[in-house]
Amino acid sequence: MNTHILMILTGILLLFSTCNSQVDRLEQNKNLVLKANQELLNNGNTAYVDSVFAEDYRVDGAETGREAIKNFISTLLQAFPDLEVTIEPVLAEGDLVGWQRTHTGTHRGQIMGIPASNQQITWENLIISRIVDGKIVEEWSQGNLQQKLQAIEAEN
Repeated sequence: MNTHILMILTGILLLFSTCNSQVDRLEQNKNLVLKANQELLNNGNTAYVDSVFAEDYRVDGAETGREAIKNFISTLLQAFPDLEVTIEPVLAEGDLVGWQRTHTGTHRGQIMGIPASNQQITWENLIISRIVDGKIVEEWSQGNLQQKLQAIEAEN
């Protein structure tokens, strides 16, 4: 009888241990996304790309790599030098993290072929990141920056 109880308790402990490590991994993945946005966009630390993105990073199905990320961030920060991003909500399941990023900045430089308007713009991106071994390997993104810029260009 005691052997059965011991086996049941061992099984319960293993189950809790597995659940806890899964919860820990999900929290680590969410924190990775939050820290990456803080470092890259709010702090302008493009060197951080190398520590958080896989070498063969893909976005929307196309391999872009780390240098493309660095170039995009540099372009974005030149166009919006006062850029601030907030992230909410952040949801995690398995190796995926889904999140919404809201950007606010003053359009002071050319981006996407549209010259500076000196207007403050707010836009959103919905992003799903796939994380493997502590690195973002792939993302899918949907945002409205281009539409916001085109609307400003049409006004001028």
